[in-house]
Amino acid sequence: MRVAFKSSFDRAYKKLPAQDQEAVDDAIAALQGFVGKSAAPPHGIGMKRLSSEFWEARVGLRLRVLLGIVNDTIAFYFVGDHDAVRRFLQN
Repeated sequence: MRVAFKSSFDRAYKKLPAQDQEAVDDAIAALQGFVGKSAAPPHGIGMKRLSSEFWEARVGLRLRVLLGIVNDTIAFYFVGDHDAVRRFLQN
């Protein structure tokens, strides 16, 4: 499984405090192990399909990671709270 980080993800990630960055890193590692397998998602991730192109994964109570899964690649598009993800999708 390949992983791609879009520039929008990188910009949002760099704005997060170090503690949130660590939580996002842990969630990404868990997602990499899960995607492509027929197992249930890791506990607490809360995968939710938003559209045919985007999925949302929960990172703690506040943060969400926006990703897309195409063939053998997971593309990470954005990270932020629920409202920030919604604004990103509208633009």
